[in-house]
Amino acid sequence: MGRRGIALALVLLGTWTAVLVGLTYVGEAWLTRHQNPNVSVETLIVDTGQREVSLNPNHNGHYVLTARINGHPVVAMIDTGATDVSIPLSVADRIGLERGPTIRYQTAGGPVDNHITWLDQVAVGGIEVRNVRGSINPHLSGDKVLLGMSFLAEVEFAQQAGQLHMRSLPAGGR
Repeated sequence: MGRRGIALALVLLGTWTAVLVGLTYVGEAWLTRHQNPNVSVETLIVDTGQREVSLNPNHNGHYVLTARINGHPVVAMIDTGATDVSIPLSVADRIGLERGPTIRYQTAGGPVDNHITWLDQVAVGGIEVRNVRGSINPHLSGDKVLLGMSFLAEVEFAQQAGQLHMRSLPAGGR
């Protein structure tokens, strides 16, 4: 193969490499959106002054979103069966949460011991709840936080027309 053949082969190799990198990038973005369709959550201010967000379910029917705990972005899933905001140990370490006393929870998989922690702020879009009880759960695999009732009890929420609508409480709260 001459110099022209080598040059052509290098151009083709470079082109295919660029195409594969581009497809990988697009594929990863699609997969992320498929698993977490609520990466950025739009907030509306309704006529009562309350803040409202609408969440779409992922491909499994779960409401997965990007939330913020103490200002740190986390991937979270709405879980009405969880008593508290349940945070995997790896996420708790990454965002610097303090481990409090041990508490035993009864789960579908049996009893588990977690550490109580207090979250200064949990936010979904523009809806913020302060001083939320959480639990650091060393038994949760992955990096998905479960947004349980310690957060959900402080907002109004309802499922309607295939979306979960969440609204901040009126001024004065419950």
